[in-house]
Amino acid sequence: MNIEYELIKHDMVFTIDDVIKQVDGIVGNKIKTLIVRNIENKLRYVIVLPHNRKLNIRSFAKILEEKKQNLRLAMEKIYLNLVLI
Repeated sequence: MNIEYELIKHDMVFTIDDVIKQVDGIVGNKIKTLIVRNIENKLRYVIVLPHNRKLNIRSFAKILEEKKQNLRLAMEKIYLNLVLI
């Protein structure tokens, strides 16, 4: 596959607002990556969404056959650990 792309480097950010500040004026799709963790067995799920969409945690839990109350958004330190691996 010959897919044309442009790599845009930016500082590490934790909110979509910070991303938009850094890439303002660049044409293209903007996405956000969420890490959801299961508090019982410590599984982690990486979810990529358009920047202007919200994750429906109830629907996501249903797909995974998990209890909604067992799923949490990962904290910044988890993102840092994943990046530093």
